[in-house]
Formats: sequence, structure tokens, C-alpha cells
Amino acid sequence: MSKRFSLPTRALVATTTVAAALLAPATAHAGSLTIGDGTGDSWQEEISHGKVTGFSPAGSAVNADIVAVKVKHSARRVVVKTTFLDLSSKAEGVVTQTKVKTNEGRHYRIVFAKDGDSRGSTGYLAGRRCGGIHEKVSFSKNVVKVSVPRRCLSAPRWIKVVSGGGNYWEKGDGNRASYRDIAGSTGPSLSGKSGKIRRV
Repeated sequence: MSKRFSLPTRALVATTTVAAALLAPATAHAGSLTIGDGTGDSWQEEISHGKVTGFSPAGSAVNADIVAVKVKHSARRVVVKTTFLDLSSKAEGVVTQTKVKTNEGRHYRIVFAKDGDSRGSTGYLAGRRCGGIHEKVSFSKNVVKVSVPRRCLSAPRWIKVVSGGGNYWEKGDGNRASYRDIAGSTGPSLSGKSGKIRRV
């Protein structure tokens, strides 16, 4: 039975009826923010005919249990580093997504996606053109990193973020399922925002 990873990130942005949990305390420094996350708190999401049908606790699902997300906001770039408990090249791929809100009230989504069946990966700004985005995955360190030119985010004074990641795949019956974890949250909803991360 072949499972294929899908690059679209519906698994992280689908509308749900689950109330958002409060974000866990984060460690802030000038120009950076680290959001810690407990282990064993990933969720399985069932998708049938393009619709989310529910969630169930999934423990420490491979490529879906986040340990921490660190966001750096410098004069030239915004870098998102996501550390997983277990990141495996043998799983069906990995997706990370970070929602960004700027002091100007603009909203962006920084996305990383890697297909489990290929060697390549991609990092992009959803719905926008942006040259100079760099992405990297280290399976030995359980880390995914995406670096975006600050100019692509309209050069903000500060940003707020919420970030998640997971494993998105297609089952043999044609339906889709995913495993996800939201950094600093005990729930499956990618909502809420961190404190301000000011440029340095």
C-alpha cells in the first residue's frame, strides 16, 4: 500500500470546532522567541473527501511531535527553527507552518514541506512571491529550518507568530490523514499568537 505525502498544507489550516488551547510560556530575547512544547501531545486528523472529520490524541507520532520552535527576527531575515522529538527520513514527509502577524496588521504563512518519496524539499511564503527563501532539514538533529528575507514580510518592526508541524499522507482507501502538533499548545488548532518579536 503506497502512501504519498501531499505538499498542500490543509492539514494545518483546516477549520475545526476545537477550541484553541492557551499557548505555553515562551522564552523571549531581543530579536528571538523560543516556544517550548511538551512531548506526546500530537494529534491525528482524519480527512474524508476534503473535509476534517475529527481529531484524536496520537502521542509522539513520528515527524509530528514538536519539542520547540525558535523564531529569530533580524534586520535582513526571519528564521524559523522547528525541533521535533523524532524526525525520520523514512516517514511520509514533514510539513511545518508558521503564521506571522506584523505590526502593520499584515498576515503571512511561512511553510516548509518535504515529500517522503523524494530527496528535495521546499520552503515558501504561502500565496506570495519571495526570492531568497532558504530551507534545510536535518534528520540527525531532528530539525527543520526556514529562512525568509525580511523584505518579503514588508520589513516589520515586530512580528507575532504561531507555529505547528506534522506528517501529512494519503491512505490506501483514498482518504487522507495527518498528524500534527502546535508549538506551545495542547490542542490541534493553529491559532493564537505569541508575544512581540522585535527586530534587532
